[in-house]
Amino acid sequence: MRLAFRIPQTFYTLVALMFFLGAISLSSLFHNEEKPLIRIAVQAVIFLIIMLIVFSAGPKSLRDTLWGLPVTALLSAITNSQYPLHLFLLTLVCLILIRRSERRDTDQWAYAAWVGAIIGLLINIALGDLGVAESKFYYVITSDTTKNSLGFYNPNIAAMLAASTVIFSSLAKRRLAWIFSVVIFAYVLSETYARTAAIILAIYYLNIIIVYRLSSGIKRAVAVFIPLLSLFVVAFIMFMELAPDLTQTEAFGLIDRTLSYRLSLAVPHLEDAALFFPGEAPRNMDFALANIIIVFGGVPLMVFLVLSTVVSMVMRKDHINFYLMCSMICFSSLFSENIAYIYMPVGLLFAAPFAYVIHHFSTAAAAVRARSPEPFRLPTGQARDAP
Repeated sequence: MRLAFRIPQTFYTLVALMFFLGAISLSSLFHNEEKPLIRIAVQAVIFLIIMLIVFSAGPKSLRDTLWGLPVTALLSAITNSQYPLHLFLLTLVCLILIRRSERRDTDQWAYAAWVGAIIGLLINIALGDLGVAESKFYYVITSDTTKNSLGFYNPNIAAMLAASTVIFSSLAKRRLAWIFSVVIFAYVLSETYARTAAIILAIYYLNIIIVYRLSSGIKRAVAVFIPLLSLFVVAFIMFMELAPDLTQTEAFGLIDRTLSYRLSLAVPHLEDAALFFPGEAPRNMDFALANIIIVFGGVPLMVFLVLSTVVSMVMRKDHINFYLMCSMICFSSLFSENIAYIYMPVGLLFAAPFAYVIHHFSTAAAAVRARSPEPFRLPTGQARDAP
């Protein structure tokens, strides 16, 4: 008889520990500018756990790390942003999970992520209630609400972590865990008034209720449409400076208000940046789409979106539901704050489209190498093409 709360394999334990420490690191305790070494130490431990996950996954994941980590570390240094490193680590973990999905263990690793996140979330809330961690309050004039960070350094982070627990308890197919997570999320949402977390959760359940019931052809068409739409949006932002009068239109104002004025705040940074290739990330810009264009560069991002469109066309039928859900969450979250952080399980859903692109083309390359003929060796040991 399998115990309900048992995670026997080392892999699942490491996943749970990674997201537990990730949640704890989001506490206001670790964002005290007077004690930055504590936060750095926690981040170093999380990185070490990810490396242990890589080693436990086998040589293929280790090879991915050896070529990808130096490149993203260099990009993070050039852009003065941790965003590329976070996205690479999330993509790396996603690659491992995609390869493990052949074992049909999605519910197990999702449950492991839920265990770590929910424990970290509850500890942070308790520390905030006890006054050990500072709960910050933000008054929002436009909505006449006061946001409570619940012991976290940011109220939106608390809500996104709570939304992660609802999603991952659902992926794990654990009913009691899901009910408990929904109750916690309702409480957190009533204190933080975080719309992004609610929208991400709505998109997740939209997939379950509506999209999963569509035919595979329609789902594939939607999966192809999302990166094409993203390609259009990225191109529009890159060339927006060619039509500066757009920012004065009523349509721009409506979109800007819907996005909590993130777009107007990002416009000066976008106008100052060289958007075609990677550039230095601006500080305190809470708009994920503008951030990702500036940090990664418009041209590399557009190349990725073209490749993502190709992958969407040939995605395996047994993966299309999960891929489509992750693509919708990834695209919609770009219009809010950044969620691609290794500290939250929902970051895995954001990084999944990136991981699927890498997985598809690396698998295709391996298949091509496997079909190439072996050299024919003469008795002398000299190689020539096989007859």
